Amino acid sequence: MKKFFACSSVLAAMLLLGFVNDVRAASLYGKVTAVNDGDLITVFNLNRPVKVRLIGVDAPEVGQPFAEVAQQHLRDLVLDRMVTVEYSGLGANSSIIGKVTVDGVDICAQMIRDGAAWFDVNNNSRLNEMDRQIYSQSEAAARTEKRGLWQSDSVAPWTWAKQQADSRMAKLSARRPNAENKSRIATGDLTTTSLFRSVSPNAGAGSDMSWAKPGPRQWRQFEPAGAKFSVIIPTEGRQGIETILFRDKPVDFHSYTSADGLSVYAVVWATGPFLGETDETVITFALAGLIKGIGRGFEQRGGSKFDCSLEAGTNVSANQFVGREFDLTRCTLPGFARVYTRVEGDERRLIVGATFSLQKDWEGSRRFLQSFALDKP
Repeated sequence: MKKFFACSSVLAAMLLLGFVNDVRAASLYGKVTAVNDGDLITVFNLNRPVKVRLIGVDAPEVGQPFAEVAQQHLRDLVLDRMVTVEYSGLGANSSIIGKVTVDGVDICAQMIRDGAAWFDVNNNSRLNEMDRQIYSQSEAAARTEKRGLWQSDSVAPWTWAKQQADSRMAKLSARRPNAENKSRIATGDLTTTSLFRSVSPNAGAGSDMSWAKPGPRQWRQFEPAGAKFSVIIPTEGRQGIETILFRDKPVDFHSYTSADGLSVYAVVWATGPFLGETDETVITFALAGLIKGIGRGFEQRGGSKFDCSLEAGTNVSANQFVGREFDLTRCTLPGFARVYTRVEGDERRLIVGATFSLQKDWEGSRRFLQSFALDKP
């Protein structure tokens, strides 16, 4: 039961962002106006700045040896130049993750080949097999030729970041005589708040965590304006919005997340361009994105290997929405999910509801899922 995964407003967005990660890559074209660090640039596209994280690349962190050299090398390669970005996912701080090319040259591979960055093995699942081979071989060549950071014994950024975090924790523990006992209590205290803190990047010490405190909560009908659905969900939740580029168009992913005891309820909705895909394809990708996003987050934060055995979804279609309900009770983190979608002219509407419960409160889950009401076209 250690470090179980719980949904926050950020993680609720992952239910659909995971779906976006799995569809074929889109592309954008623009001028690089800033190089933020060794693997992050800003591209001006559609009259707006877009931060782009280089896919498969991990440059030295700020404060780490060679960080400034890596940033300067990337600046020499792309600053003030027109680039093409093939992207398929969302990174931290509303950046997109993609392959950056200049005149047909893969800048991601170039950074690795020049010894200015590591091949990011922690993120290689986003790459196709050919790119994985190219990036891996580029790093092997740079290492053999002792280019750039390979001229000395360098520590990979993910290892360096962990070392820095461990060092900070050690210093903090040294100042707190009872830190070991407190840690033991915090690890075993499976409150919604502790679960939220274990996974949300925005849940710092000063974050407002009042919404995640255990209930009991009152339940209410939640009916966001213009969303064409309503649902019964616990009160005192958190509502959020993430805007991402999808096929070069900004799409708003709205979310509302709430908790009751050790159960979390999340609903995410969005309206984006209809590109001829079938309803079943959208539902399949949305579910796959939900499972992948939760599994990745669960494992990266110290959980055991995430496993999820699924059965065919139950038909819950209504009012021209095609809908499926999925039983996730066999997953490492048990729960249920519903996915609804409908084409409206040249747009597609998508609604995802998910509930996860450490206490296996299926009565609350059924109340939540069965309360979905969908407006007619």
